[in-house]
Amino acid sequence: MDSSPKQQGAVDTSPTYTKDENGKWVSLEQEHKFKFDFALPPLQLPPNAVQLVMPSIDWSKVVGVQRSSAGSVGVFFVHLKHEGTDRAVVIKASSDLAGELFSTMLALKLGIPAPFVKVVSRASDEGKALYQRCLDVHTNPVEVESVLCKKTILIREYLQGKTLDSIRSEAFRDCINLPLRRESLLRQVGEVAAFDLLLNNIDRMPLAADNRGNPANIMLDCEQGRLIALDNGICSINKENVASYLDKCAGILRSIFVAQEKFPDMADAHTKYLQEVLEGWTGICLGDDSFKYIREGLLDLVSRAGQLKTSTLMEMKADLEAFDPDMIGLHTIQDYFLEAMLLLFREVPLHDVSGEEILEKALQNLDEHDASAT
Repeated sequence: MDSSPKQQGAVDTSPTYTKDENGKWVSLEQEHKFKFDFALPPLQLPPNAVQLVMPSIDWSKVVGVQRSSAGSVGVFFVHLKHEGTDRAVVIKASSDLAGELFSTMLALKLGIPAPFVKVVSRASDEGKALYQRCLDVHTNPVEVESVLCKKTILIREYLQGKTLDSIRSEAFRDCINLPLRRESLLRQVGEVAAFDLLLNNIDRMPLAADNRGNPANIMLDCEQGRLIALDNGICSINKENVASYLDKCAGILRSIFVAQEKFPDMADAHTKYLQEVLEGWTGICLGDDSFKYIREGLLDLVSRAGQLKTSTLMEMKADLEAFDPDMIGLHTIQDYFLEAMLLLFREVPLHDVSGEEILEKALQNLDEHDASAT
């Protein structure tokens, strides 16, 4: 009877050995170690694209798979060898595939750096190839099955950088103190904060959320001087309570607009708080004037988002709804919430409007959009 090395005379029978694809026993300690020093070539979003376009991936070229030790859902780093070149992607199982895909598409449309993502059906040819190759090369097939057991799999561009929960204060200081780098990075903080407000993403920048944010969902790419928004998401407020959220957001944005218009050299409470949170994450003092650049970036993103058309968002959502099999997390993307937030971003700089008024107008706009579509 075949037995593993651990089973031969050893007292500890914990599963530290497994069989490889050739039936040979190998130690789990010899499993693939991802070096985090290579990536797919930079990707570009075609103008006016509804779908994200990623390079074609030959899954037979996968040489190693390593599970991430972080995150609440299963994440694998996948190492590929293509014509002698190291490449990498990330694959994951998520309970909110639709929300992550939609919000990432929107981030890229608004000019916020984010990793390209796409979703494949596990029953598709690509899904089968991906799944089988991961089983073949990983030393623990049970772990692969536990992560990729869902009907759909998310594939994400692998980008190099350091998340703000792992970067040392010296490294952040060195990066942010480069010429012209400080102002740009601080503006990007403001942009991400406004984007999270737009989609009610409470797991990153705490502008409206009652928490200290999540630095693991922001990556610093020091080489290119940019912040990358990771694990993007949307959480639509239910229709009964959305007016209260709109009032809260309106109060935040209105105070920031007033401060910028009347007291440009004075910190407002909200952008000052974002500065303090960032200083807490990185362990360095960003300077008394940091709030100015954060505020500039925030207001710029509010302006850009306010120019989005309802039809653009509806097309993005319809594309996800057409996916087969049904994509998990579509319930997080609600038309009335998106339209109301776009209206809020447009109206607050001009008018003192209530959440109820914004919601009523949003519902009217959607009715008109539906009527014109038919």
